[in-house]
Amino acid sequence: MIQTTKQQMWTDESGSNIPVNRLTKIELSQERKAAKILKDAERLNNQILAFKAHIKAICEEVYSDFMSSKEVSTTSKGNFT
Repeated sequence: MIQTTKQQMWTDESGSNIPVNRLTKIELSQERKAAKILKDAERLNNQILAFKAHIKAICEEVYSDFMSSKEVSTTSKGNFT
């Protein structure tokens, strides 16, 4: 969870509550940088998921076209080769 200065108490890594006014500028900066990294990582993850879905759709289309060209039914069990 990303903590902001709007919160009166922050929780450190050991679970202790710390008042915001007791934090140093470095600690506040580190939290802002971590929030930016998290936001970028989530954006990249969404892009990768969309790209994966795109690749899967293309592969399924190519597979379907190949099976149609060989006149093989894809609904049966077993090996198609």
